[in-house]
Amino acid sequence: MPATNRLIDFSTPYVEGSGVQALRASSLHLVRQLLELRDVQRRHQRELLSIALWKWTEAPGAKPYPKYNIRYVTRGVLAADDAKINHEHVWPRKWIIDKLLSRRDWPSDELTDFLDTHGVACVVTIEEHASLGGKQRMGWQRYVDAGIDVWDRQLGRWAEFRGAPSEPADDVDADEAPVVVGVDLEQVIRERAGDKQDLLIELARSAEREMAVPVLGSTRDSAQPVGAYFRIHDAQIEEPTPAVAYVHWSGKVSFRLTHNDLPAGGLAGATPATHQKYGVACHVSDNATLRTAQHLLYLALAKLRDDL
Repeated sequence: MPATNRLIDFSTPYVEGSGVQALRASSLHLVRQLLELRDVQRRHQRELLSIALWKWTEAPGAKPYPKYNIRYVTRGVLAADDAKINHEHVWPRKWIIDKLLSRRDWPSDELTDFLDTHGVACVVTIEEHASLGGKQRMGWQRYVDAGIDVWDRQLGRWAEFRGAPSEPADDVDADEAPVVVGVDLEQVIRERAGDKQDLLIELARSAEREMAVPVLGSTRDSAQPVGAYFRIHDAQIEEPTPAVAYVHWSGKVSFRLTHNDLPAGGLAGATPATHQKYGVACHVSDNATLRTAQHLLYLALAKLRDDL
């Protein structure tokens, strides 16, 4: 089950434990050893580095929930009565791993400085997680761009990130569309989707069962903020990722797949789309096409997670 903000009193100060430095040293040593591996497949090396980076960002966490009891937390986590939360990598692990593997040699001090700067985590709500996935820049600048305030529990003040280190997210094809928060998605579906409402509600619930989060797309019109669709983001990777599907009120669903991602023989109800990234569509109109959409959603999430 996903963790919620009731797990910890995030308003209390963060105090670094006595064992943090030993854990950081161990995870740093692990990263270095993995970078020096030879005669292993790159995908295996990347997978192990991803685990090592988890150990690095979790090392500062305080017991009994070190994954979440960390220094940085968003205003949304502090303010919500009961919200699902993520340990979000401020710089995505994929980006960090790409940088680590781009060099043949890392002097000890440079590797430590790199991980100190970029191996940072923040606790966010899953809605904020989806919003952060729609920002093109990296690091804390994504939070600035998304309008998400961050509380520094160690210093007891709101963090200032003007001039924070940032690079373009050239390896994340992110969606820049804003997100509507604080609105009941199922109620909006009932108001907008007509005779497709029950089918689309079940598709949204299917996404949640697959550790994904459906979020409402927004317009720039404050009088009518809800857009023409909701989109589905992964909630398991816990770092910025593009939407895996766009679900329109008409029942049309576009998936972040290509024809080559489909099973041999295809899927009944799945049709090609012209979009370069979202190349497979399905029109949900009955239980059979709902099952097709659920299958496509599973494939899109699996592809995204495998690409890490």
